Formats: sequence, structure tokens, C-alpha cells
Amino acid sequence: MRLPLFGLVLLAILPAFAVVLSFGISERRSEAARAKQEALDFAHLAAHDQQHVVNSTRELLILLSGQDEVWPTSGHECSGYVAGVMPAYPSVANLGAATLDGNIYCSAVPLTAPVNITDRGYFQRALSSGDFSVGEFQVGRITGRVAINMGYPIHDESGALHGVVYAALSLDWLGQLAAGAGLPLGSSVTVIDSLGTVLARFPEEEGWVGQEVPEAPLYMAITQGQGEGVFEAVGLDGEHRLFGYTSLVADRPGAVYVSVGIPAAQAYARLDSAITRAGLALGGLFLLGLVATWAGSEFFIMRRTRTLVEVARKLAAGDLSARTGITHAGDELGEVTAALDTLAETNQNRLEERDRALAQLSTVVRALRTLGESNQALVRAENESDLLQNVCQVIVTSGGYIAAWVAFAEQDEARTIRPMAHAGLIGEDLDSLPLSWGEGPQGENPVGLAIRSGRPQVFQDLGAAPFHDAWTRTTLDRGCASVLVLPLGSAPGEVLGVLAIYAGEQGGFAVEEEVLLLEQMARDLAYGIGALRTRRARESIESQLERQLDRLQSLRAIDNAIVSSLDLKVTLAVLLDQATTQLHAEAADVLLLDPHSLRLEHFASRGFRTRALEHTKLRLGEGQAGRAAATRVPVRIDDLRVSPGTLARAPLLAEEGFVGYYALPLIAKGEVKGVIEIFGRKPFVIDREWEEFLATLAGQAAVAIDSSRLFDGLQRSNADLTLAYDATIEGWSRALDLRDKETEGHTQRVAQMTEQMAREMGFSETALLHIRRGALLHDIGKMGVPDTVLLKPGALTEAEWEVMRQHPVYAYELLSPIAYLAPAIDIPYAHHEKWDGSGYPRGLVGEAIPLAARVFAVIDVWDALRSDRPYRAAWPAAKALEHIRAGAGSHFDPKVVEVFLRMRW
Repeated sequence: MRLPLFGLVLLAILPAFAVVLSFGISERRSEAARAKQEALDFAHLAAHDQQHVVNSTRELLILLSGQDEVWPTSGHECSGYVAGVMPAYPSVANLGAATLDGNIYCSAVPLTAPVNITDRGYFQRALSSGDFSVGEFQVGRITGRVAINMGYPIHDESGALHGVVYAALSLDWLGQLAAGAGLPLGSSVTVIDSLGTVLARFPEEEGWVGQEVPEAPLYMAITQGQGEGVFEAVGLDGEHRLFGYTSLVADRPGAVYVSVGIPAAQAYARLDSAITRAGLALGGLFLLGLVATWAGSEFFIMRRTRTLVEVARKLAAGDLSARTGITHAGDELGEVTAALDTLAETNQNRLEERDRALAQLSTVVRALRTLGESNQALVRAENESDLLQNVCQVIVTSGGYIAAWVAFAEQDEARTIRPMAHAGLIGEDLDSLPLSWGEGPQGENPVGLAIRSGRPQVFQDLGAAPFHDAWTRTTLDRGCASVLVLPLGSAPGEVLGVLAIYAGEQGGFAVEEEVLLLEQMARDLAYGIGALRTRRARESIESQLERQLDRLQSLRAIDNAIVSSLDLKVTLAVLLDQATTQLHAEAADVLLLDPHSLRLEHFASRGFRTRALEHTKLRLGEGQAGRAAATRVPVRIDDLRVSPGTLARAPLLAEEGFVGYYALPLIAKGEVKGVIEIFGRKPFVIDREWEEFLATLAGQAAVAIDSSRLFDGLQRSNADLTLAYDATIEGWSRALDLRDKETEGHTQRVAQMTEQMAREMGFSETALLHIRRGALLHDIGKMGVPDTVLLKPGALTEAEWEVMRQHPVYAYELLSPIAYLAPAIDIPYAHHEKWDGSGYPRGLVGEAIPLAARVFAVIDVWDALRSDRPYRAAWPAAKALEHIRAGAGSHFDPKVVEVFLRMRW
């Protein structure tokens, strides 16, 4: 009976052996596939991280290309600037910029010698494409480290290229990623390029980097693949491994690969151990069954064997929760059941670990997506409010978080938290709740802690947090279970505000990598706010400078008006036009102070709807304008509607609808000249610059008024003096006529006729004035001729004629020292000169004789011939005209004679 029992035992144990063997083979394949997939997942994660780093670097380069500090003209300022930026990007080994000919002029890592990068592919592609370019992994000429280089062109506003800004990314982050990824012991990460050169290897980097391994199975398997895949081969170190690989740089597939190798022994260790133990246990059971009697076979063997078979079948069907339920006794079958249960539990734990890893990876991918889209919003932002709102919206819509909001920390006494933007389940509540970041009870909340400490605050279970403020209760009521509060700043006292993100589940921020990525997003947001504020401040300064330039040009226009016009109304019209334009006023006027009546009277105005104010007459101290003049202090009324009766002319102003009012006294040389009034139909926005410009206008107006009054006085004085001079000249001419009775009335006649003929010949009014004076004084030199000669009744001797011919010289000597009469000296000095040169006193010929004297010579002879003399009667007009005509070309200028004959006398 033993043989059948032995056969029964054998038959009973063989299915268990088959199940364990089948399960082991199946699980070995699954374990191999799982290990390869784990390697490939890590390779994908590395490639994804690399792409994120590349995208972040691309955004950084785009941002840097638009900064003034990075332009080729910035000099050494650029290197300091990028050196300050680089610590915020740990993956970046170097930042810098190069000119169009490839010479590096800017580098965060100091240059020890000139460096040119025209031979670098990324530099050439950035210039040719005008866009972002990724190069090959190479040993950097500046850092001496293996890195991938990237470039982006520097454009001006017209699109013209001025250089390339570049970044070098090291692979140090890959080792950190490998160390924290939880890969099985002995796993390796290798980065290899398309030529078979090892660019990085973790661990055991030294000794491998730079080696060329084109014959290695690892390189051959990668190059024969389709860009990514898994395989089993001998690694570079000779150890049998399970590999997963993919292209490291998405922008350049096939150029560089990252592969992850998990030792085969490590991958199968636990399964082999479990199968070995299960085999041993089954063998023991088989031996025990051979020794045991068939009496206990049913109780001790068959029942448990059936259980084992059933569990094994469930496990083979994929039900990893199946267990034998048998108490693990110390016998061989008990060991088998224990091994089977252990194997099932091990595989179930691994599956759960994989699910958790995938969940964490999904969380990290979500945070990466949120970071990327928020940075895109940062790049596109035109103003601060849109940026904050867009970032909150990205966090909720793309990140999947239930709420987000941004608030600024006010520096007021209450330490108020001012909400700026929000999205998700939290909204209008922000404006109605008392929020503070101070030390008191109102500040004991996650936001207050983050602002005061300058560090992120994470609460995985908001309901269990020690906060009892209204804001925390409101967030809990809205379904928020955990919160991450990120300060927008780097240190306490420098915190601008906070970014608060809420999750609907407890432990919503348990993944460390997710928190780090969201912290990076907060730092980027703080940087973006600072950049926008810098740009806004620069635009404000530019606007202020432009406004000041406009006002300077206005002042120049007023100065030109003062200088170029003597008409005070024209000058003040220009001034009032500039005042209303530059001060954004609807109307303005100037009231002049009458120094005799001490009343302010309207002189000029702009922008009024009625003309009623043109009749304004105010005493000093009367109304606001009178008060400004009396006290010499500006008068300002922000709202006339509050006290409409404050202006003495209020009834006249009722139809104008004025609200703002400003009056300023016009003072020059310590005296009040008047008042300038500025009116607005809405309240003025008055600042120091506004008041200073108005004061400058008032100063110009006062100077213009003073100058105009001074000029008017000078004009009156000059007119009085001119009348006195002319009266003197008239008196001299009458005195000469009284001395020589024969020529009485001659001077007035020839003066009138000479002026008439000169006007006909086109002389200017100024010249006519001097010609009249010269005609009146033409015989002034006879005052130096003795009466015995001048009044001699008979013919003169030759000696007496010599004395008489000196009277033009006496006239010159008498008049030339008088500057006022110098322009009139031509007639007294040269009226006896003749066209042919036979005249006296200088014997001038032709046009050398002044034209005024040539005109007067004709008139003088004509009047003499037409006047009675004691020794002859007056000639008839025809005879006199014939004499004049005969003298043309000898005595007289022919052209002057032609004009004289054409006129009717």
C-alpha cells in the first residue's frame, strides 16, 4: 500500500510543484517586464525633467533677451546681472551672451580668456532661425563640464539681431534625480550620445565620462531601437541588467539618450528566493509524504494541498489578494503556504508601491504643468492685476487645485492683508473677512505665519491645525482640507505677499517634489511682479520726463512770445493757452492791478463760456483774487460747489460750472502786477510739480507785464523827446528865415516838397522823417556866415564867396556831433554838390552824392527860381522847368529830374 500512497503523495505534490514553477516563470516574466518598465519610466521622468529644464531655460533666455542689462552695449554690467539670476536656476551651469560674430561679452562664470562660439551648432541655428535653439552635449569651454547648450537671439524692436543669449545645462540634476527615485540597489543611469560617447553615468561617473563605447551591447541596442524601448543585455560594467531608454532631449530626438539599467539579479532576487523556498518546502513535503503514512495524508496533506492549488490558481489569474488562510505550521507544507502567502503579499506590495509612485508622478506632472503655464502667463503679462488673476486661474484649471488666491502684505499699523486675485471655491469672502499678518490673534493663521517667517507653510489637515480665525473656518466650510501658503519674497521683512493654494483632500501637498515646484512658481511670480513694477516705474518716469519736456517747451513758447512781441495781449494769450493745456484746466484769466485805483481789472482770458468776467473790477482784498493780491499768497479752492459764495463774482460764474479754483499773485520787482486765476470744471489733481509750473507761469506773466509797462513808458518818453527835437528843428529853421528876409518861407516850402518827392521815389517812412529834418536844416550852416556877407545887398567878392561856400561845412560840424540828427546830415552837407562834380564843398560826382541831397538840389533850385528876389522877379513855371531840364546831367541827377518833371507842382 505504500507505493500507492507514495504515488498519491507524489501525485498530490506534483500540481503544487507545477503551479509554483508556472507561477515562478510567469512572475519572472512579469518581474522582468516590471523592472524594464520601471527603468523606462525613470528614463521618461529624466527626459521629462530635462524637457522641463529646457523649457524653463527657454523662458529664461526669452526674458533675458529683452533686458537692457544683457544687450551688447551693457558691458560688464551684463555678467553681474546674469550671475545674480543664475542661483535661481540650479540646473544652469552658466549664463551669458555673445555678439553676432560669436565673441562672448557676458558670462556668469568669469572668463579667463576670450571665448568664441561661432562653431557651436546652437549659436548658428539661433541666428539662422531667429528662435530658440538647442545644441549638443559638449564639454563647456568656460565651465569645463559636460553640458547641453541653448541659445536665443537678441532682437531690438525692429527685429534686427544684436547677439545671442545662451545657457549651459549640466547633468548634475540627473544624479540627484536618480538618488531620490528609489531605484533598486545597484541600478545605473547612463547618458550616451549618438556616436557612442558616454556623457554621464550615475553612479561611478569618474572613469566613464568621455569614453567611446560603440561596440558595447548597450549602445548597439539603443541605436537599433526606435527612439525608446526596453531590453535585457550586459551593461558597460559587464553586469547583466534590464534596461529602459529614451531620447533625453525632445527638441533633438536621436542625439542623446538616457538609459536606466536595473541589475537582473536584483530584479529577480526576491522572486528567486521565494521560488527556491517554495521548491524546498514542496520537496520537504514530498519527502515527508513518503515517510508519513496514508493515515494522515488527508488531514495533513490533501486538504492544505488543495488550498495551495486554489490560491496558486487565483494568483496566476491575477488575484494578488488571495491567501491560503492556513496557519503556518512548522512542517514543509506550512513553509510552502508561508512562502506562497509571502510571495503573494510581496507582489501585492510592489503593485501598491508602483501605484503610489505613479500617483506621485502624476502629482509632480500636475505641478510641472501648473509651473509651465504660470510662467507662460508671466511672460505674456502686461499688468500686475492680470498676471495675478491668470496665475490663480491656471492653478485651479490646469493644476486641479480647488482654490487659489494672492494677497499683498500692507505695511499699515493693522498689518492688513489685501487680497489681489482669486480663483476656485474662494472668492468674494476675501473682501469681507478681517485678514491680518500681525502678531495678534488675527494674524495667527497660515498666511500670517508665511509672511512673518518668510517660509512656506504647509498644513496637510487644515481642520486639525491650531487656528480658529474666521478665515480658516470659512475655508473649511468651502471644502478646503489642506493648504500650502507660499511667501512672495525671500526673507522676513522682504515678503511682498503670499500665494495660497488649497486642496480638497487631506495630505494634498504630501509629495515633496510637488511642493518644491510650487515654491519655484511662487518665486517666479514674485520675480514677475518685481519686473512689472520696474517696468511700470520706468514708464512713469518716462511719462514724467515727457510731461516736463512739454512744459519746458511751453515755457519756451512763452519766452519767445515775450521776446518777439511787444503786445502784452499776445504774450498773455500764449501764456493762458499753455496754462490751460499743461495744467489740464478749462479756463484761465489774468487780472491786472491798476496802480492808481488799486483795482484788479480783467485783461486776458481763455476758455470761458460767457464774456461777463471781462467787466471784472475788484478792490484789493475783495474776493479770492483780491485776497491773493493783497496777501501775496496763493488761494486754492478744491471744490467751489461746497462754498459757492467764496468768489466775489459768483453770480457771473454760475453758468460756467467751475469746481476747482486756484489764484496766484503776479509779482515782479517786489510789486504786485496782477493775479492769474485757473478754473476747472472738475477738481484739480494738484501736486508739487503742478504748483511749481504754475508759479513759473506766474513769474513769466509778471515779467511780461512789467516789461510791457516799462516799454510803454519808454515809448511815451521817446515820443515826447522826438516832439521836442522836431519843435527845436522847426524853431531853428524859422530863426534862419527871420535872419535872411529874402528866403523867408523858403525852408518850410522846400521841406514839404522834398518830402513829397522822396515819397514818390519810394523812400521809407523812417528815411522820409530824416529827409524832412535835413531839409529844414539845409541852411543851418549859414549861422556861421557873418551878416556882412550873408546880408550884403550887392554882389559878393570872390573872398566873400569863399566864406559863403563854407556854410555846408559849418552845417556838418554843427550837426555831426548830434547822434539824433546824424541820419539827416546828407542834405545840409551835400545839397550844393553837382552831378558833374563842379559843386561844393567836396566836389562829389554822380551817385557819390547822397540821393537825398540830389533830390533836395532840384527842389532848392526850383523854389529859388519861383521866388521873388530884390534883384529879380520870380521866374514863370515853364521857364523854371526848362532850366531844371537843361541842368539834368550837369547840375542835377537825370533820374531825379525825370521824376520831378513827371510830378505836377
